[in-house]
Amino acid sequence: MFAPPHHAGWAQLVTLRSGSATLRTDRALAFVTPNVSVWLPAGARYALDLHGACAIRIAYVEAEAAPDRAFGPVAVSRVLGEIVERATLVGYLDPNVPRDARLIAVAFDELFALAPADGAVALTMPRDPRLRAAIDLAVRARDERLAIADMASTAACSLRSFERMFLLETGLTARMWLRRARLGVAAAAIAAGEPVTEAGLSAGYTSPSAFIAAYRSLFGETPGRARRAAMPVHSE
Repeated sequence: MFAPPHHAGWAQLVTLRSGSATLRTDRALAFVTPNVSVWLPAGARYALDLHGACAIRIAYVEAEAAPDRAFGPVAVSRVLGEIVERATLVGYLDPNVPRDARLIAVAFDELFALAPADGAVALTMPRDPRLRAAIDLAVRARDERLAIADMASTAACSLRSFERMFLLETGLTARMWLRRARLGVAAAAIAAGEPVTEAGLSAGYTSPSAFIAAYRSLFGETPGRARRAAMPVHSE
């Protein structure tokens, strides 16, 4: 697990040039890919689970000047991505340098125009530590048919009580939450270049057709098409 630096009073935009990652806060979980970034308002503490080799970029924005928007996956324009890349390469953009000042102005225009990322997965994390322990167990498990019962057992609850608590805290049934989390992991793996079959296996699907149908139902496209479209942006 990689824990990035936390700066009080600064909002953050987490982006990837390549690879994929899972971003966790106290109350949410989201997946970061070259096509899906995550916005975090000032004060949000988080950690990243990096999947393989990743080229990560984190832009810090003073809270007073940052867009007033909630945590969530966003689509970063190519213009903003290249400005963040330049800031990363030189260390920071200096508002006292005319060229940097112009780039900062464009970056803020793009930040205020950020739109939610299409097909992104963001899930509410429960507060109850028993439910969190159950989630950690289930996300690692590959057999979805057994996972819900295992989750309830880990939480030391009856299945009925567990499902009621889970729905109350997350807004989703445990089965739906787990399904979305696993498909989110698969989507991140596909964005990182993993073959569709292997991504499906990592999501707990032993049947490629079942994985494709579930993926299409959640994201509106097939995993094969998503893999072809996953083209990380590189500077020339």
